[in-house]
Amino acid sequence: LCVGRADLIVRQAVISEAHEHYDMLVESFWKEQSFHGLKFPVNPEKVDAYIRAYIENGVVLSAYDDGLVGSFAIKVQGMWWSDVPVAKDGWFYVRKEGRPKASLALLKAVKDRFKDMPLFVGVFNTDDQDRKDKFFTRKGFRRVGGWYVNQGDK
Repeated sequence: LCVGRADLIVRQAVISEAHEHYDMLVESFWKEQSFHGLKFPVNPEKVDAYIRAYIENGVVLSAYDDGLVGSFAIKVQGMWWSDVPVAKDGWFYVRKEGRPKASLALLKAVKDRFKDMPLFVGVFNTDDQDRKDKFFTRKGFRRVGGWYVNQGDK
């Protein structure tokens, strides 16, 4: 998969790019997240292993526009109560300078890729829920607790 939009390229990540995702998530994503004032130290080995597990055993789509500006990690798995496969995110993050173009391109690419199953995107660690609510509901998602769910083409 490689999709281009003007200067923006969306493509699947490979393991040699794990460090780019690590840098973006630790340096940008982590600093933006409020966790409602809670402070948790970053465990570099755990973050690295998490990113590598998604690249190797899931799908990580990357958006590039003069460097990595965002990525969306997905794994297909069942919910704890069902055998029905669903696509669930590990993270969906776009640096401020890549919004909204990269956010929209990544979301479209993920929805296209997983159109035959429900897609669950969790939003749990932010104080700007209203902005995220508008973004996802405009794109056909329903809010269910802290999840945004799109039923796909089924």
